[in-house]
Amino acid sequence: MSLADDSNVWVVVADYAAADQAGKLNIIGGAFQLVGTTPSGQLLTPLAVMVVLEVPRKYAGEDCALTLELRNETTGEAAKVPTPDGSMETLRVAQNIPISVPAVPGISVPPDVPCRVNFAMQIAPGLPLQPNNAYAWRVSLDGKHRKGWEAKFWTVSGPTPPVFGGPSGPADIPQVSLS
Repeated sequence: MSLADDSNVWVVVADYAAADQAGKLNIIGGAFQLVGTTPSGQLLTPLAVMVVLEVPRKYAGEDCALTLELRNETTGEAAKVPTPDGSMETLRVAQNIPISVPAVPGISVPPDVPCRVNFAMQIAPGLPLQPNNAYAWRVSLDGKHRKGWEAKFWTVSGPTPPVFGGPSGPADIPQVSLS
């Protein structure tokens, strides 16, 4: 067995996400399935992707290569986005991740607590994606991808593109009055 074979990975898309210094993920609008685009394919809202990597403690002290790639599931190809020079490039993030034992100063962490790494990436509105296509953020560890290590979402558009997400304030929530 290898680190990739023994690990659990969760991938979630959201409106906003950040990992804090304690390693916790702070998520707003998480686990959505539909995202609005303009008819030309520009995302209308920000998009965040989060990865939770849980590794058995026996791998503490090792490193693993984590790759996060956006795939167009409708075409079966990697999603390509324009670079500053105008060329098209696959939207992929790769990083070497050190696996370390969870540590809390002054606290004895039980030996069966796995190692965990949380990763969050925020993308501004305007990411060019094909309207009415299925996409997935896919994770690979040390070059291996397993079923379930992805978060799928669908782009939708229309004459008036939908903007998904929470209300803009309490006044927009039915049956809530501001007195």
